[in-house]
Amino acid sequence: MQDRIKILIVGNGFGGTYVLKNLHKLLHSDQRVELALVGEKNYFLFTPLLHEVATGGINPTNIIEPIRKVLGHCLKDFYLGKAELIITQNRTVKVGNISLPYDYLILTPGAETNFYDIPEISRHCFTLKSIEDAIKLKNHCIVQMERASHVINKLERQKMLRFVVVGGGPTGVELVAELQEFIRGTFSHYYTKEVTEDASVVLIEKGEELMSSFGAKMRKKSSEILQKKGVKVMLNTRVKAVDVSKVVLDNGASISAETAIWVAGIKPAYLKFDLPFENS
Repeated sequence: MQDRIKILIVGNGFGGTYVLKNLHKLLHSDQRVELALVGEKNYFLFTPLLHEVATGGINPTNIIEPIRKVLGHCLKDFYLGKAELIITQNRTVKVGNISLPYDYLILTPGAETNFYDIPEISRHCFTLKSIEDAIKLKNHCIVQMERASHVINKLERQKMLRFVVVGGGPTGVELVAELQEFIRGTFSHYYTKEVTEDASVVLIEKGEELMSSFGAKMRKKSSEILQKKGVKVMLNTRVKAVDVSKVVLDNGASISAETAIWVAGIKPAYLKFDLPFENS
């Protein structure tokens, strides 16, 4: 009998999930082929709606599904864990205490937040790449409102309730719009007008326009909507540093705020190999 052909997929986000589905469709009748999947979570996450979880628009359970349910009969072998080391010399991937052999390796590990090597950004900024991130941000917003409701000093209250979002791409634009609704809509039912009116949302974008990867009509519409909602948009502005009480801009100015959310870019998730690779 001919040797089995092992195809191992690393990552169970959009890329890995759909690769496995399509490969199964093409190869399921070939008994020589074995498909296996490695993922750090045992569920599939619909990341485009994370901002709605962060602002209370939807329940976290609405954007996750068990990975075995999503893939159904397509998924035979699933390994829960992180691909800690890819050993190309003997074609194995280390996942915890297990070494998984492969003939063909498909890497779809996803992306992680890019902080562009700016000091302290990762320490002092919220991110929005996971369910945990979204829940943490939502809870923080609620805590800030609770704390501010007992603060007498107006300037201090405004600093506590200023939410600064860095990054004017789709995630940043959607997030600030939902944050403004969260404050003006949901919070207005539970806190005094004096408190909610001291809350503000600021969007910082380094480029000349928001949603730069989209068409002119979409870029114009997004700006109009945010302006109508009362979101302060700062274009051609870069963030130099962030600490617990302010966001420092590259022009030397700073914004007093206790909440900074970084959605200014992503980079490929890190994978460790046994041998270095040269860029071709």
